[in-house]
Amino acid sequence: MASRTYRITACDVPPSARPGRTSLYREVVDDFLKKDIKSGRVECPGRKTTNVAAGLASAVKSMKVPLKVRRRGEDIYLERIHS
Repeated sequence: MASRTYRITACDVPPSARPGRTSLYREVVDDFLKKDIKSGRVECPGRKTTNVAAGLASAVKSMKVPLKVRRRGEDIYLERIHS
């Protein structure tokens, strides 16, 4: 039998260093839903437009909310949709 180059030790998983943390994009979606507007531009200084659009789209999908993420050039918009 070959000798192993690793070891597994039983232990408890330590608690998260950031308990209860929510993503920035979920916070943006929550804030947008609280506002009584049909659409709005989202600005996240210091973050790439592509990452913001992808993060918002992921948050919208996982939260199952009636919003659409739209990208126009370097601007990102959230828009309410009616199903």
